[in-house]
Amino acid sequence: MTPEGKVKARVKKWLKESGWKDIWWTMLSDRYRSGLPDFLLIWGGKVIFIEAKGKSKELTKLQAYVSKKICAAGGDYWIALPYHEEGEVCVRNLKGHILRMLS
Repeated sequence: MTPEGKVKARVKKWLKESGWKDIWWTMLSDRYRSGLPDFLLIWGGKVIFIEAKGKSKELTKLQAYVSKKICAAGGDYWIALPYHEEGEVCVRNLKGHILRMLS
């Protein structure tokens, strides 16, 4: 499994095991359209997109463009990154604030 695949798997596990009653989520994948985030959540009335990153921890130019459009439309855009410990994932917002640590 790729480093990004491991991050996606950890985020998916977190979402499945969260137990939150006010959350709906799905994975977005479209091999014909680049720039889409990996996950879409609706949580407590908020629309949140999560992009999983592997070795490359920076958004591509297209991902950065899409993230700005999502935020301008009122959505939130989070980034899930591998953390320093094996299997640990850091979820942060675009301002760099850590929102969750997934171990």
